[in-house]
Amino acid sequence: MAEIHAHYTWTADLCVVAYSVALRNSFQHKIRIAIITVLIVLVVLIAIDPSAGGIGGIGGFGWIMALAAAVVLATSRPARNWWIRRRFAKRPDANAPMSVALGDDGLKVDMPGIAKSDAAWASVYKAVLSRDGLLLYSNERMFHWLPRDAFASAADFAAARALVEANVAR
Repeated sequence: MAEIHAHYTWTADLCVVAYSVALRNSFQHKIRIAIITVLIVLVVLIAIDPSAGGIGGIGGFGWIMALAAAVVLATSRPARNWWIRRRFAKRPDANAPMSVALGDDGLKVDMPGIAKSDAAWASVYKAVLSRDGLLLYSNERMFHWLPRDAFASAADFAAARALVEANVAR
């Protein structure tokens, strides 16, 4: 099979998307779902027993917890994205051109003047396939992000996705 190539510039916006995909597939996402569930349960409990809505009843505690959870949920994503963008400028690979070639043997990553690596499929720890692109982990905390629009065509992206599915555990 011929190699499939992806070319793009590693920007802060791509970094935010890559981290979002990574977080959707992490333990933190499960915690976020648990907080949303608790928030919904507290609001339902308050709605069922409005007489407990005063301070000291379940409603008083429930409203405080619901408000705290809502603030955390409303600010966590924007705060994370702000932090990623702020730190991105200090990265040595900020705004670097990226070239990735996927083949039967594995992947080749080239960031001219910064890094170059060849990795066999066996060394790829796990893969996350999303509608936005492919996330290939080299260990639990490091990944290569291949955005969908880095490929020359939708057919190339589909072929890359099939190649990753065939060679990497998910």
